[in-house]
Amino acid sequence: MASAAMYAISTVSGNQPRIVQIAEGATQTFLFGTPVQLTGGYVVDWDGVTIPKLIGIVRTNGQNLASAGVADPLHYGSVPYQSGALNIPIGQPLAYPKCVVETANEDSVFYGQFETGITAAITDVGVAYGMTKDADNHWYVDHTNTVTPVCRVVGISEFDPRGVFFVFIPADVILIN
Repeated sequence: MASAAMYAISTVSGNQPRIVQIAEGATQTFLFGTPVQLTGGYVVDWDGVTIPKLIGIVRTNGQNLASAGVADPLHYGSVPYQSGALNIPIGQPLAYPKCVVETANEDSVFYGQFETGITAAITDVGVAYGMTKDADNHWYVDHTNTVTPVCRVVGISEFDPRGVFFVFIPADVILIN
């Protein structure tokens, strides 16, 4: 069973979660709610291992760009008898090569889920866990991974048995200004 997308739910300070827009790397097909890292200055799917490299949670799906940071033109099909012409759809949004990232910082509190079969308990609050990607590319807070933790549970959801609220461990992330 897939996990729900991770996202910033609140902040410790009461401000809005910090959001930045950073150019997307080439061939990225990550899903909304994926932990991401910077590689060569571009946003890519976090490798799940390298600490500190994590910069936050992405709020957009990967666009599978042919070139890093360069938007692919929106077009489809071909134009009969005009090999150099393109069909450009009217009313479509412009291609935008940047990702919206909720940054991992000391202030932002995120929502996520434990893996299938694990119910969040009050004893999980304060415990540091790692994160893992499941078979359908959704990420979850890995209840079995306390060896390479990147987040600390700060609360449990009263509406979702698997749901937890967490903050990233500052030493395990790269802070983006």
